[in-house]
Amino acid sequence: MSWAAGSASWRPRSRRSRPSPLIIENALSARHVLRLDYVDKHGVPTEREVEPVMFLAGPEGWYLLGWCRLRDGMRAFRLDRIITGRDTGEPAPDRDHGRIDLPGHVTVLT
Repeated sequence: MSWAAGSASWRPRSRRSRPSPLIIENALSARHVLRLDYVDKHGVPTEREVEPVMFLAGPEGWYLLGWCRLRDGMRAFRLDRIITGRDTGEPAPDRDHGRIDLPGHVTVLT
């Protein structure tokens, strides 16, 4: 991954499983909305605005769990499918997520 200190965007160097990018961690801590260029499991690229909730670990790698504004629901985003990410600076609204049903392939909460 590459990003500049204080930068509000990042681009991964490779698609291998890797530690979470600092920009996502910072947006998660600050409760800011992220704008992601993401490739879904079918290889289709989309732009998503995501309200980050938490990181998850599974057998396929790391995931960002967040409210996807495009799909209007909670989604798990594989970090190795995020092409670019940017912290919009927009505060994520308070949402009552209630009980979060995790995907079956996710095994560890962080």
